[in-house]
Amino acid sequence: MSLAEPEAQAAVVSKHAHVERVICGHHHRNSQARFAGTIASICPSTAHQLQLDLVPGADIRFTFEPPGFQLHLWDGGGLVTHTAMTEDYPSWGTRD
Repeated sequence: MSLAEPEAQAAVVSKHAHVERVICGHHHRNSQARFAGTIASICPSTAHQLQLDLVPGADIRFTFEPPGFQLHLWDGGGLVTHTAMTEDYPSWGTRD
């Protein structure tokens, strides 16, 4: 999924050097990308996710990866983002 008018949106964001991050959601996939001199951070869905497929023009398919959300912490000098999953899922290295 891409922005409707990325050049117009980038023109607005790039005029403001203090923009730490562009945060958005409802994309059903956690991802980050460089955008207009900052980072665009997309939150996972609180429902199902979209299957990761890097082939241009690929069909959109849902997958039942765990729902998630992001917590953002501004500490006065920068932004730290944590992504958390909200359901049980297989994990390696768990302790009994």
